[in-house]
Amino acid sequence: MLFLEKKAPDKAHFSVFIVILLVLLILPGINDSLFIKPTITSKTIFFLNALLLIGILFLLSLVLSKSMIMNIKISKIDVFLSLVVLYIIVNRYYIQDIHGFSIRYVELIGLSVFYVVLRSVRVGHYVWIGLSILVSGIVQGIYGILQLLDFFPSMNAKFNITGSFFNPGPYAGFLSSVWILALGMYLYREKIILNVLLSWKGKTHGEGKVVKTLLEYVPLVAMVVTVIVLPSTQSRAAWLSFIFGSLLLVFFNYEIPNRIKAIRKSKKQFLLTLIGFCFLILFLVMYRYKKNSADGRLLIWKVSVEVLKEQPIFGTGFDRLRAYYMKAQAKYLNNNGTRTESLLADNNTYAFNALLQYTVENGLVGLVILFVLTTYSVKLRTVKENYYLKMLCLSVLFGVFVFGLFSYPSQILPIKVVCITLLAFLAVLDSKKWKYKNNGTTHKIRPVFSIILFVVSGIFLWKIALYVHGMRQNFKGWKTAMNQYDYMKYDDSVRMFENVTFGLRNEGEFLWNYGKALTLNQQWPKAIDVLNQARNHLDNSLLEITLGDAYLAIKNYDDAEESYQRAADMVPNRFYPHYQLAKLYEKSNNRSKARKKAKEILRKEVKIPSKAIKQMKEEMRKIVEKSPG
Repeated sequence: MLFLEKKAPDKAHFSVFIVILLVLLILPGINDSLFIKPTITSKTIFFLNALLLIGILFLLSLVLSKSMIMNIKISKIDVFLSLVVLYIIVNRYYIQDIHGFSIRYVELIGLSVFYVVLRSVRVGHYVWIGLSILVSGIVQGIYGILQLLDFFPSMNAKFNITGSFFNPGPYAGFLSSVWILALGMYLYREKIILNVLLSWKGKTHGEGKVVKTLLEYVPLVAMVVTVIVLPSTQSRAAWLSFIFGSLLLVFFNYEIPNRIKAIRKSKKQFLLTLIGFCFLILFLVMYRYKKNSADGRLLIWKVSVEVLKEQPIFGTGFDRLRAYYMKAQAKYLNNNGTRTESLLADNNTYAFNALLQYTVENGLVGLVILFVLTTYSVKLRTVKENYYLKMLCLSVLFGVFVFGLFSYPSQILPIKVVCITLLAFLAVLDSKKWKYKNNGTTHKIRPVFSIILFVVSGIFLWKIALYVHGMRQNFKGWKTAMNQYDYMKYDDSVRMFENVTFGLRNEGEFLWNYGKALTLNQQWPKAIDVLNQARNHLDNSLLEITLGDAYLAIKNYDDAEESYQRAADMVPNRFYPHYQLAKLYEKSNNRSKARKKAKEILRKEVKIPSKAIKQMKEEMRKIVEKSPG
């Protein structure tokens, strides 16, 4: 979108281009255990630091140049994407009553900057960006294979394979996007190789041969590795992404729609019916493969729609579903829930549908803006020679969209980086851009302009650097506090939580962890205050139980009962909230309620048998025996 200078920028742009390649190559594999939730937070910190480096390189190129040429080319994708981001910012800060710290929001701002940087990359350079994504996918695929073979540990004890992600779902989603990109680059390899070699004038035959080999075999290796690993992830959403993204590419490459049109009407109807039947069988098989999981997602979608009904115009605010979802689930299960849904219910912060979650958080206004962006991206005009590149980008984005219908790619930075890269490429390919060119600042104005630009940009970059450093320290401090908590050194844990409270004072999960440490350290009034703050940003049955424990410790039985009851309503199949209610009634000498609740627990259906449930039921029998009648 923005090209600056005559000679100096070539080196500067090349340096920025190298940083972009490194970000795409390295980002998925970042996992620093010094941070809390390292597979998420350490990726964000790395990404922001890379953007700072890019900013410094741009600043240096501007200041050191002898003249400045400004060549602005704006696509409608730029305009509508900017509107989406601007709306989210305005909605978050000026329309919603509450906003808290959100790593997704920080990533959104970073991705916006990254998009602008990507728009300065020339069309011919995007092939190397594509190769970087493929190589990162190959590395992640091999890493997953080595996890399956027990050479490396999984990032989640519940699963054998996660790559450098926190569970197999996002890992598989990333690999499915790599597969579609690899398939496209392989199908169009001849066109891509020809275009690259034509742009490499003056290069030796040996260099051309190396480039040709890379463009032929890297996509092939990426396809082989990902197709080996994807079945092991057991992610149906990724499998569907894999299938539908690939089909779109194949349909375009082999002109399937035109071939279908050429078939006689009777055969065409039979063929379309057969295709529809095959898709129906596919969805039924996917549904039956993990029926409980699929039914659980249906429950989540129903509850998410209930949240949307409460605030349909502007939504809950960006990344605020987690503050509303569990309350809505409790209300839904009490009013409309079935026995099966009550058994399936669990603590949750995702809508497991990226489009639905976006709509719930940003309302119908945000959905309309997104729809316009999507429509223009699909209808985007390119020169005839680049049309296949447009379809390649759209196929990968469509694959991620399909994955997002059943999962949460908007929470996964590497997937978002791939999507924003392809959106930037589509904007570069747009043949109907608005253009503005300024041949440069005059000799007299340039020194003053350079000084002002250097000072303003330098201050801005310095403030951003301080913010990123603060985030880094806070995530490290949070992890250290949790380590002390795990060692049951609650006094040390509380002290360490207090050291990072300022930076994360509006982060729901942080406040919950902090409140839990305060409760176990017997600082109950302060714990109650912190946990009630946490409920403004995140709510679930575990937080409510912790709050109930704090109220119970100071003999505030009414508030304790309310907290335990909220926890029981949120996840009805759990025994512990009901157990705590029975113990509360017993402690407050309300024997009739204690006996009634104990009987209810003894009749309660067990979802997953465990020693803890057996012990709770034994205690309930004793309560019933002590209070006959």
